[in-house]
Amino acid sequence: MWPFRSGPRPGNGRRRRPEGTPRPASRTPEDLDAEWDQIGPGWRALRARKARRAAEGRAPRPLFYACSFQRAAIGELPALTAADGPVEALLWQRTQRRWGPTGRSSYELPSSGVILFLPRPLPLLGVYPRSPYWPATTGDFPSAPKRHLRLWPVHVPGHTDTTVIVADERVYRAVTTPEVLGRPQLAGRHWHLEGHTAVAWSRGHTTPHLLHELAIDLHAVVAELSSQGLVE
Repeated sequence: MWPFRSGPRPGNGRRRRPEGTPRPASRTPEDLDAEWDQIGPGWRALRARKARRAAEGRAPRPLFYACSFQRAAIGELPALTAADGPVEALLWQRTQRRWGPTGRSSYELPSSGVILFLPRPLPLLGVYPRSPYWPATTGDFPSAPKRHLRLWPVHVPGHTDTTVIVADERVYRAVTTPEVLGRPQLAGRHWHLEGHTAVAWSRGHTTPHLLHELAIDLHAVVAELSSQGLVE
């Protein structure tokens, strides 16, 4: 007996454009740049290479060692306390060239995220969802002695494959809650708090409007830490 069934083959899951519907216009680089100029009042895109290089120089090391932002925008978020000024926020997008495990081939790794520049020092914190690109490592915190850092798994439903790096157990308890880890734009992303910067990022090129929402979520977490007396 012939081993294969006859009849129509199953589809590949792609939706066909209805007949007569015009093909959507492709976005040009100018269109993509324009999106970074339309984030909101007071925000502006860093179109000039010189401006982006200045922003790269402010990014925390070693997370952004030899980085190159393809697109970026800056703006402000509300102050954490009445005594502080507004929080400066940077939205960024880049594509890194990385080498494979054998060292004989390379691949492109697109990523995007936000950086908040805070007036006060933040508690040390790293949130690392399981990823082959950004494993949890204390090497991301060169200013802290490794003996002071702890790597703890997250015991929150839906986040069992996440590792948290902290130096203070109170910070671990403050962030490993469903309310914090379940924030729409922070869920599944990497975070890094150290010194005067807070960073959140993930693989892929996210639209600037979603990055703006990510900045708001990250700002809310920092504000919560501040309300608990964990920000100096």
